[in-house]
Amino acid sequence: MKLTNQDEQGQVTTSGYVYTGEAFFEPSPLHQDRQFTGIVHAHSSRLFYLAYQITKNREVAEDIVQEAFLKLWQHRRKIIPGNPGGWLHKVVSNLGYKHIRR
Repeated sequence: MKLTNQDEQGQVTTSGYVYTGEAFFEPSPLHQDRQFTGIVHAHSSRLFYLAYQITKNREVAEDIVQEAFLKLWQHRRKIIPGNPGGWLHKVVSNLGYKHIRR
């Protein structure tokens, strides 16, 4: 589902929304929660698998996935990924390898 606005001339705009590739994060907190929950459900298992493959530790993998989703939520107004799954994949990879380097 992609959400857009129309300006006075009927032109489709994205003002007030942040494009995620799957949807825009709407300014409304209720809609943001629903959209974010959908992204979490769509990507959690794959991200956990990736984090576990890197760290070989279930608890650490869960923490990494949670941190990746937290980063997405905290930066939802700044991040404009065309593919939230790809963006999250990169964040999880980076966090996983950072954990291994410690």
